[in-house]
Parts: sequence; C-alpha cells; structure tokens
Amino acid sequence: MKRTRPGKGPGQFAWFCLIGALCSGCGQAPSVIESPTSGGVQGEVIQVRHLGNSGPGTLRAALAAPSPRLMIFEVGGVIDLRDEDLEIKTPHLTVAGETAPEPGITLIRGGIRVRSHEVEITHLRIRPGDVGPGGNGIWMPDGISVEGPAGHHVRVGHCSLTWAVDENRSATGPETGPTAHDVLFHDNLIAEGLRASTHPKGQQSMGSLIHDHVAKVVLARNLFAHNSGCNPRFKQDVTGLALNNVVHNPGAEAISVGSPQATGDADTVAEPASVAVIGNVLTPGPDSPPKLVLVKGSGHLHLDGNLHQRGDGTRGRIREGSFKRAGDADISTPVFFAPQR
Repeated sequence: MKRTRPGKGPGQFAWFCLIGALCSGCGQAPSVIESPTSGGVQGEVIQVRHLGNSGPGTLRAALAAPSPRLMIFEVGGVIDLRDEDLEIKTPHLTVAGETAPEPGITLIRGGIRVRSHEVEITHLRIRPGDVGPGGNGIWMPDGISVEGPAGHHVRVGHCSLTWAVDENRSATGPETGPTAHDVLFHDNLIAEGLRASTHPKGQQSMGSLIHDHVAKVVLARNLFAHNSGCNPRFKQDVTGLALNNVVHNPGAEAISVGSPQATGDADTVAEPASVAVIGNVLTPGPDSPPKLVLVKGSGHLHLDGNLHQRGDGTRGRIREGSFKRAGDADISTPVFFAPQR
C-alpha cells in the first residue's frame, strides 16, 4: 500500500508549482510565497488584557475560544506558562503579537502546540527553557510545533524561537495516516537550542525538524543560529522548500535531508524526501566541524543559488550524500497547493 500525502489528490490548485517548474527546467525560486491561510482576520476581535497564565482576559483563554478570532494584545511583557504548553485546537485563528505594546510578548516555561488548521502566529518570543517539572527530570518542550493530522494550513512568521529542549520549531504527526501539511515558517529567528539539558536522549540543540511524511512545508528567510543540528532537517517522505535562509554556526550539520527507513509494515512503501534548497547562505562558526557542508543526506534534491562562505573568505562545499535531482523524480503532481477557502 503506497502512502498518499494529504492534499495531493485531484481538485487542488497550485499554490506555486515548484516541482512542475523544476521538471520543465526553470529552476527559479518563486518571487512571492503566498500564505497558506488567512487565519482568523475575518473573525471576532479578542483582546488579551492580562499576562497571567490562565483565567479571563489571558492568552490561554483567548486561544481556547471556539469561534474564528483575531487576537490582539493590550499588554506587553512576560507570560509564564508554568510548564504547561499552550494548545490551539480550534481553527481560524490569528495571534497578532505585533499589536502588543513595548516590550512585546515573551512566553517562558512552555511552548505552543498547533493542533488545528487556518492558524497564523506572528511576532512572539518563545523561550521554553529547561526549568521544567521535577520527578523524573524529563522536560522536552518545543518552541512551536505544528502537529498533524489536525495541524495544517498554518503560518508562523516574525517570531523569535530559542532555548527549547527538543526542537525550537517542528512540524510533525503520526507515523502512519494523514499528518501535518501546508505549513509556512518565515522570517523567524531559530537559535540556541539547548544542548546539555533535560532531554531524555542527552545532547540535543535542534533548530527545526520536519518529521516523516509531512507535506508542503516552506521555510523562507529564517535565521538559524547556534543550533547543533536540524537547520532544518527534512525526514523521509517530506516535500519541502528551504528558501533564502541563513544558517550560522551550526554544530554537526546544517540542512539535512532524510531517506526511506524501515517502517515495520511490509505493505507500506516509504519514499525519500523531495526538497528544494534555493538561495540559502551557510556561515560556519566556532562550533562547526571543518568538513561541514550546507546539505547532507539522500533523497530527491534541487539546489540553486546557495552559498557556503567560510570565515577565511573561501567557499565551502554545498552538498554531500546520495541525491537524485528533484526535477528527475517521478512526481506527476505539484508539491505546493493553494490555501483552503
């Protein structure tokens, strides 16, 4: 049984036909990236008036409202989530952090889990940190995670995501069945993932992980800085685009692309990732290994206009691994599709 990606069936329109353009030999990055959603801008305006963790007038209460909503902030400052992530479970939501007065909105001791669709999150600072619950000592929050199958048609932009224990940012879902799709991450700072913290695997420090089978993910104009890995990482059967990002001082790896792995289901056919990496810049730093490359791994890959600039002014290597040009892949439908209406 061959796995079908969400949103890949008939009746869809091209968001921008990236793979189609590559197959025709164009090889050019799209000049405009359309948002996959308009969020809740046409909904009820809800004001966040308090910096408390819960109760009327708080961010948590506003996120729990069931109707389409545009959230604006009447206060600015730090919201302590007290080790309990915020969850978005209802659709048609815009969180407009840019409306907060100085110094803006900072979330600490927790992150945001997006488990719905038609969601926009902009202009927030998220600092989960490692001051989590006691007991077994396991505390591994993301900064922002988009979680399928309910999490799709999501935009996260102009946010500062640092000091997460797991990933600063991720798109994920179940290993089988529908998962996250149609996600745009743009103009964010993804930095300083915690390395020796409370993660059960030990050493961590990860920027952005796009999990198995997640479809139609765009990462554009982000700054990845001082993360050991996942700057970003695309796992198996992912379709994605990394466009005009800067990766500074990565550790073990910059951008990585995954290949098929055993699924445990003999009837399931896992596919390699299909990724375009266009116009990105890598600048190694003191934590970077001497043989660092911009992209490593295997799968279907298109490269265009990338730069690896070493500190001594010389150019470094762009790729390493076993890749097949994405334009040569057997892909009969566009990868990116129009937002839902």
